Amino acid sequence: MAGRFSRRVHAYAQQKGIPVIHCEPGVRKHELAQQHQPSDPNFQGLFLILVAKAPGLVWEVQTGKKGVPHLERKTPWPYVNHYHFHLIDREWGHVTIKMSGHPSFGVQVMLNGHEWVERRARRQTISLLKEGNCFVEESFQALDRIADPLRAAPAIGRLAKVCNRWFIRVVCASP
Repeated sequence: MAGRFSRRVHAYAQQKGIPVIHCEPGVRKHELAQQHQPSDPNFQGLFLILVAKAPGLVWEVQTGKKGVPHLERKTPWPYVNHYHFHLIDREWGHVTIKMSGHPSFGVQVMLNGHEWVERRARRQTISLLKEGNCFVEESFQALDRIADPLRAAPAIGRLAKVCNRWFIRVVCASP
């Protein structure tokens, strides 16, 4: 299944013109993704797929004493390909969906609350200045008010929406 998943990811990327880069150990993937980030401020969608090895859950079929097959986890976890789907979301900005290439295809979603606050502030025409990922100068009180919804229970719904929106569109799509 892992080989089939890899072939489908590569075929999808080729069809859509999305670069796929296989990373050596030690590569700072987020910095590499920033170099490929689209310059068009209105861009939304997948712009890069990075592939890197990381420990992953792998199941192995074993035969029991009575000849009955059963599944066992490989220990220690072997290093397997993980796919980092980098995309731009209209609400959250740069989002990364990291997915193991082996069943059970574990998924991790990485996003940045500062990008969410920045996008909301710009829509409300609140002046702000950022250096890297940090807000500097300007109206910290206004930014705190914008960020407040991320501290409340409904924030889980916001996170679920962005995950569902992109996981189905990007990760489950294939040629």
